[in-house]
Amino acid sequence: MSNILEIKQQQLLNKIGQIVAWDYKAKPGEKCSVFTVYINGEIPVRIKSELSYEQFCKIC
Repeated sequence: MSNILEIKQQQLLNKIGQIVAWDYKAKPGEKCSVFTVYINGEIPVRIKSELSYEQFCKIC
């Protein structure tokens, strides 16, 4: 499973978001969205992105 997360993190790096800790919360004033996505429909991962969840879903 860690290999899948590493690959996905490399794909996201400097593009549309980054994988963050499960308990991560956006800081006040931070212009980003934090949401849960599922890798292969099974593995939940928290993502921090400048995109909204809807925009993120359209790309991914």
